[in-house]
Amino acid sequence: MSKIYYYGMRLRGCAPGCQPEEGFKARLDSVSGKYHDIISYDRLLTKEEEEHFSLTQLMMEPDRFIEDETADERISRLIQDKSAEIIKEIGSLLDIAPEKIDAADHRKLVKAQELLRKAIVGIIEEAKKEN
Repeated sequence: MSKIYYYGMRLRGCAPGCQPEEGFKARLDSVSGKYHDIISYDRLLTKEEEEHFSLTQLMMEPDRFIEDETADERISRLIQDKSAEIIKEIGSLLDIAPEKIDAADHRKLVKAQELLRKAIVGIIEEAKKEN
């Protein structure tokens, strides 16, 4: 099964010449109303195509796509969720009971989470540059 890529049309609806033709699969209604139309492709569009046709890449989850979240927004949310999870694990490894964390400890854990998030974002940015 080949991967399908979804894009929201920000400025206009689907019509001849209003979106790239190569790899075009289908037009869907925008459920949220955030976009004029949702269009799908059997290939990843280039950044130039996204900019030229005013398209926003949407993320795909099993059995549905998320209109309200761009790829970058989803990555950011996943990083935040994962870093919070890791900090909780670190707390349990250090045998810090959540009910015994005082304000100073909480600030330290929040700072550690932010440092971890920045490190993950840096790794992703480096990986994007290499591709």
